[in-house]
Amino acid sequence: MDEYKILLVDDDPVAIETVTGSLKGNGYNLTITGDGKSAIDLIIKEKFDLILSELVVGSFDGLEILNKSKEINPATSTIIVTAKPERINATDLIELDIDAYLFKPCDPEKILTCVNHCIEEARMKSSGADTRRHDRRKKSDPNYTGPERRTGNRRKQFF
Repeated sequence: MDEYKILLVDDDPVAIETVTGSLKGNGYNLTITGDGKSAIDLIIKEKFDLILSELVVGSFDGLEILNKSKEINPATSTIIVTAKPERINATDLIELDIDAYLFKPCDPEKILTCVNHCIEEARMKSSGADTRRHDRRKKSDPNYTGPERRTGNRRKQFF
């Protein structure tokens, strides 16, 4: 998994330690920053497969960071993390094509499951595999009535 580059954007030392232990222990190549501006600088300079960002990083909005990453590389998977679920706006998640979101405190297993899921979907998408369940189902299900509500070709994942 070392070939997958992940950018962690968070200013909470406990969250950084939790995510680092979970992902580095499972072979992911992890870059960490606790500052929104340096996160954007890193996104401009390097290609990341996945960006895991806190919703608020200092005075920076994590959604801005993820929006910038999608502008530069639309194939980048994105996960938002927050301790304040009431601040998550579903419209923003859909418009920015955020792949998943996690609520703090995050269980290391949930983090790993979420990251693995996003990486697997990205791998399938880049290989040309169809990740849309409704496309596979419509050929075999006579009761199929149409696609499920989605954004793009992926469902938003809640972990």
